Amino acid sequence: MIESDDCRSGKRGLSTNQYRKGMDHFVIALNGSTNQEIYRSKVMTVPSSAAGQAYPNAPISTDGGFSFALPADKLNNVSSLRLVSRYTSQANGNPAGGADYWYPTITTKAGYLDQFKVDGNNIIVSGWHADDMAAKYRTLYLILIDQTTGREIGRQIVTNDHSNDVAQAGYSTIVNARDARFSAKFMVQPSMLGHSFRLISRYSTPKLANQQYSDCDYANTLHIGNAQAAYLDNFSVDGAKGQIKVSGWHAADGTAAYPTHFLILFDQTKNREVAHQIVKNVASPDVAKAEGQIANTDNARFSTTFKITPEMIGDQFVLVSRYSNSTDANNYGNYIDYWYGNKINLNQNQAFLDNFSVNGTKVNVSGWHVDDQALSHTHHYLILFDQTNNHEVARQEVKNLASPDIARNNSLGMALNAANARFSTSFNVEPGILGDRFTLISRYSDAANGEGNYFQNWIANKHLHLGNAQAAYLDNFSVDGAKDQIRVSGWHAADGTAAYPTHLLILFDQTKNHEVARQIVKNVASPDVAKAEGRIANAGNARFSTTFKVTPEIAGDQLILVSRYSNPSDEDKAGNYVDYWYGNKINLNQNQAFLDNFSVNGTKVDVSGWHVDDQALNHPHHYLILFDQTKNQEVARQEVKNLASPDLAKNSSLGTALNAANARFSTSFNLEPGMLGDRFTLISRYSDTAGGEGNYSQNWIANKHLQINHKQAGFLDNFRVVGNNIIISGWHA
Repeated sequence: MIESDDCRSGKRGLSTNQYRKGMDHFVIALNGSTNQEIYRSKVMTVPSSAAGQAYPNAPISTDGGFSFALPADKLNNVSSLRLVSRYTSQANGNPAGGADYWYPTITTKAGYLDQFKVDGNNIIVSGWHADDMAAKYRTLYLILIDQTTGREIGRQIVTNDHSNDVAQAGYSTIVNARDARFSAKFMVQPSMLGHSFRLISRYSTPKLANQQYSDCDYANTLHIGNAQAAYLDNFSVDGAKGQIKVSGWHAADGTAAYPTHFLILFDQTKNREVAHQIVKNVASPDVAKAEGQIANTDNARFSTTFKITPEMIGDQFVLVSRYSNSTDANNYGNYIDYWYGNKINLNQNQAFLDNFSVNGTKVNVSGWHVDDQALSHTHHYLILFDQTNNHEVARQEVKNLASPDIARNNSLGMALNAANARFSTSFNVEPGILGDRFTLISRYSDAANGEGNYFQNWIANKHLHLGNAQAAYLDNFSVDGAKDQIRVSGWHAADGTAAYPTHLLILFDQTKNHEVARQIVKNVASPDVAKAEGRIANAGNARFSTTFKVTPEIAGDQLILVSRYSNPSDEDKAGNYVDYWYGNKINLNQNQAFLDNFSVNGTKVDVSGWHVDDQALNHPHHYLILFDQTKNQEVARQEVKNLASPDLAKNSSLGTALNAANARFSTSFNLEPGMLGDRFTLISRYSDTAGGEGNYSQNWIANKHLQINHKQAGFLDNFRVVGNNIIISGWHA
């Protein structure tokens, strides 16, 4: 039972054991935690029916009661009390003859901190403090002590809240157990970073708060560190949107004093801030799990973007995460920083040629060029540069094409023009650049003509050599005698086709040293040539086939073929074409003959055979001349009409003669007496004159000769007179 007034805690009890008449009765108060005496007082025994009933045989059972008044200030900083009842013969209350009775410990003060933590820029405290001294000291102070410096940081007067749970937890004997709860917060100041703190709950009076009080000095310690940890998950360029993307986290004990979070984009090239933003952090349970000892780890993540401006191009950037005590976007106040090591360079300049080749009379180029400078240098020029002669040949302004594949690339996609970096165009091939080596320059300029201020890339992955090489071959260069044609087929690959697209085939008469005829031909695909001569520009389209008409003027001459690539309107001007003179030759002077029959038949000399002669084309009169070799004179001649000779036309050699399809002849000559005994040969002559003279081409056919012998014999079978007649019979050969 506890009774109290303004200054004393009253205790009533009873003690009957070991009493001897005349002894003094003392009650001694001990600190229940240390058993150190804090107060003693002599008490008067009073009647106690309870003692009499409980201990009827005790010497002072009916008068064993007492009442004890303990000065309240004796309970300062005492959390429990233990009373000792003593009967003694000593006037000062020391033991003498009597005995002590130790009563169970009485709790007089208790407390507990439910929360003692940093939340944002506040220290949050909550708990309870039940204290018998609250009956005297009715004002509750919460005092924050800096253990590092040993000084008080701040104090607050708080109002107790209901705490039935405290009373029910075994502290119901404490005077304010049902109204012992408190909660408060202290603002964290920058000077508190790195220090450790504890809390004192004090019941006192406003005027004597530091003189008369009862404290509960909690054992809990709170350390406000100055540690920090940070990481950037993403610090990259979104070229398609012209933004720098930022995401990551920054955990810092300093957020307790510096709650405003700034992200600062810093230009290391120019050594100045470019832009800053106030960001609101979001939950980061993963960070709390890894770095839980730091204050704001559970709310440390951030994400934002910065707009890229032309002034930033070409520079290197880093990110600074700053916690500040200012909420003014234009005034940082006091702060702590974290400088991330990640860097962004807005000087990306990479290019690649997918195609750099000759196609007909065009140099085709296609590829891509990512360059951060394209943001402020909007004119894109492609420049064809002659490395052989070290000068520019041509330039074109191009409009970039979409390049989603480049934008998706981890590295290239960071370039500001990554989403539109592709190009494709062509340049005309001029004769003067054949044989030279070329490279392509991709240039982004701020001037409409491609000059002014510019950034360029000499694209190195491909070069182009506009060679002057050529190769050629004739598959067929022959005479089709049946059709009076020269058949031509083959191929001619030449680098010069890039400047000279028109293909001429020229039939050249070497005998008379002049051109006979020419034709423009269209080349056809030649994959076999491309496989063998792929280094030459038009190797994949180099084949040709045509025919030339054989005219009388070229009969008898030697002909060759010239393949010429030329400009369409300048095909005859010197220097504006490239030629290939084939080594194959055609001689239109074929003259072969053969006698199938050369014999005497009765009074006739029969002749038959054939005579192929290219001159027959312009010598239409065909004469057969019987020549007496014995007398060295012509005996007779006949003009004959040639007969069909398909067998000759099909002959691989003879068939090339212009009259091979009609070269046969057959006739006979009369046998005259003067011819007997002589040797004869036959001359086959093609003449331009009806009589067989004039201009002619002939063949003394040598495979057969004819000897007309003068041999004879005879025999008379009968030679007799019969009547008036003489009968004669016999033979004469």
